[in-house]
Order: sequence, then C-alpha cells, then structure tokens
Amino acid sequence: MDPSLSKNYTEKYSATLPVELRNFEAPNQLGNVENLDLRIFIKGPENNPKEVKIELQSEEDLFFHYVHYRNVDTFRDMQQKHKLLIKLKDYPKLLQELLTNVISSPTMYIAVFYMDQEGLGRLDIVQNMSYKFMEVISCEFKISPDDIVRKNIIYRYNQQVSLMRDTEEQINEMEKLIRHRAAGLLPAVKKITKSTAK
Repeated sequence: MDPSLSKNYTEKYSATLPVELRNFEAPNQLGNVENLDLRIFIKGPENNPKEVKIELQSEEDLFFHYVHYRNVDTFRDMQQKHKLLIKLKDYPKLLQELLTNVISSPTMYIAVFYMDQEGLGRLDIVQNMSYKFMEVISCEFKISPDDIVRKNIIYRYNQQVSLMRDTEEQINEMEKLIRHRAAGLLPAVKKITKSTAK
C-alpha cells in the first residue's frame, strides 16, 4: 500500500512540475531546475477536510522527500499572510490551479523551492508580471522523517519492479505472437529493440 495514503488520506492531485531549487543561505542565487513530483492529499470529506497534505519528492534523489501540512488552525496563518479569501476546503483546488499554471505556462508562473541544512523548505509560486515577479503563494515544508522516507523508497522500488514484470510479460506475449504468425520477423524485431535500447 502507498504509505502516503496511510492515516486515512485521499489523493486529490498528482503532477510532475519544473521547480527551481535554491538554498535559504543564498536566496537570490539562481538554482538548478529539476522535475519534482508533487502530490496533494486531504483527510476527511472533500467538502470539509480536516487536513491538507502536500508531498514533494524527486526521482533523481530518492531521499528528497518533503511534506507540508495544513489544518483549519494552521491554515489561518496562511490566510492572513497571503490575504486569502478561501477556506481550507478550497486550498487544494487553488494549489492545483497554480501548479497547472506552472506546468502549462512556465515562463509566466515559476515554482521555487528553498531548502536549508536543518530540513526546512519553502515552495514559492511566483508570477512573472513582465515588470516584476510577484509571489502568489508560499508553502512551508519539512523534510520527512527517515521512517517515512524509507517506506516511500520501498514502495516506489516495488512499483518499478512490478512495472518491469508487466513489461516483460507483454514482451513475451508479443514474441509468442510474432513467433506464431511470422517467425522470420522475430530476429529483426529483436535487433531493432536492442539498437533502440542503447
């Protein structure tokens, strides 16, 4: 089972988006842009969630795993800071719209993730207004505990193994079909497959 769904969380959104990685110690220094996987979860009913969770992880670095939590009380801080006119139940939808903008209009909307040595992080969504950059929203993150990271890596590894097995089964079925219908075609197909894989 996906460890992210434990404690009665439901996944509401998942996407891979370009994120510029920066260090808190040098916030104005341009960082590297990496594709990160972001997932949004809620706990409780959709029309009245008790908590919203965001996970940020990397396929390049399996140990890169940050999490952001907001409940009714902690969301008030965000409402005041960003002058948000929405409630917690609307927070996932707002994030989804902004993140979709980051993916579809990467020159207009930019995601920047700041990190420090203590395990704290912050995801800023910034809008390029052509004459200045304006911060639209900022989400505070913490690096996930080792136990969560370990469970997540095991789950992702098992997913890849399962995907490989499924792919191998499909290839074997295809080979059987080719062998049965056009045996002379099989060496040519294997040769093309090997040259493509290199």
